[in-house]
Amino acid sequence: MKRSSFIVIIALIIFSAVVFAGVIKVDVAPASLLEDLYSLLTQLWGQQDQIIQASGLSGVQVGITDPSITYQPGSYHSYKGCGSSTNCPNLLFVFLPGTDGYAKGYQKIVETMAGSGMAAIGLNYYNLGPSLDVICKGNDQCFEQARKDRFFGSGSSIYVPSKSDGIENRLLKLLQYLKWTNFYDANGIRYDRIIFGGHSQGAGMAAFIGKQKLVARVCQFAGAWDHLGENDLSTFTPASWISKQGATPGSRFYGFNHRDDAGAGSNQQNVSNTIPLLNKNWEALGMGTNWSLPLWNSPSGQKIMTTDNDCPGVAHTCPVVDGATPLNAYGSPRYVSTWKYVCGANLVNASLLPPPPSSATTCGTDGSVCASGLTFASTPVNGWGPVEKNMSNGETAQGDGRTITLNGTTYQKGLGAHAYSQITYNINKLYSFFPF
Repeated sequence: MKRSSFIVIIALIIFSAVVFAGVIKVDVAPASLLEDLYSLLTQLWGQQDQIIQASGLSGVQVGITDPSITYQPGSYHSYKGCGSSTNCPNLLFVFLPGTDGYAKGYQKIVETMAGSGMAAIGLNYYNLGPSLDVICKGNDQCFEQARKDRFFGSGSSIYVPSKSDGIENRLLKLLQYLKWTNFYDANGIRYDRIIFGGHSQGAGMAAFIGKQKLVARVCQFAGAWDHLGENDLSTFTPASWISKQGATPGSRFYGFNHRDDAGAGSNQQNVSNTIPLLNKNWEALGMGTNWSLPLWNSPSGQKIMTTDNDCPGVAHTCPVVDGATPLNAYGSPRYVSTWKYVCGANLVNASLLPPPPSSATTCGTDGSVCASGLTFASTPVNGWGPVEKNMSNGETAQGDGRTITLNGTTYQKGLGAHAYSQITYNINKLYSFFPF
């Protein structure tokens, strides 16, 4: 018997025993669990071959990209779309699995978005169950802290095992390993070129990342469900982080959900019409309240999509999980058009993306833009001499200012003006807030 066959048999035995015992409750299809058991056993046996993907995706072990990662280093990220660093699209789709899920349980959507003309990644991260709805029930601060720690990583957190296990580090190390230089530079990840999608807990992580960084799009499947109160309209209240002003404007947030899904941490699975509940969170994210049934042909213009009568009994996994999402008569996912719509396949046309920040405009690694790097909409009014960019207001000549200094602190970027002044920009709905 081949060693690989022996490992698969052991995995099947373990999986059957655990399921029979009734101790598994996750957001993913059973096939994903089998592959994960296979991955674990191959590590113990010493076999380092990549898992054979059912789709056209490639896989790389998490631990190979960064040996300091501690959570499931033997699991596999999936990816497709860049032949080389010089033959790579300018747009990247990153998908984040639900609680206890892995990238290999979401191959169809990653393959679909790669097929639309962008690069695509299924990213494994620290999403150990139970769901955050269970961990943080009734604790508003918990939701935000857990999301923060799982994104940025932390060396002293109950929500993530290490700094290296944060999503940000995992993604950066994978991009560097693949040499996909279109999506990172010396300052870090190029968030402005990335679409973040996710299912359940992953949907919440995608939304949280959109709050922290200026991204090209956020597409949420069956989430984000972070809330206080119960699953009824009278007490359901979005977690406070959902309502906070963020780096990505609400116009770039989209969602797809089953009408009977009440969230992974709920005891009300498959109840009738929970659209108004999740819509409270999506409205707080700036997505509005309008919804429509899944797209079969052309986009409807709605920000919120929902399934109707598909997938009885598996409402939470129906929109996107392999093995649960419905297929058409040809064996292809029925929701391909919807996936492409909510996750921004139309953004493959680079003209639809905001201009990437240059060294002259960027104020950091999060995609924020300096006002001094933008073009004035009209000639500024200034009380003395011209308005200066990245220097203090000087005398009457342009460029005669000095280093901007306030209370002894110097600043490399900013505007130098004198009362009375009036400076006007046309921001074209590209930016969501002005930090002070």
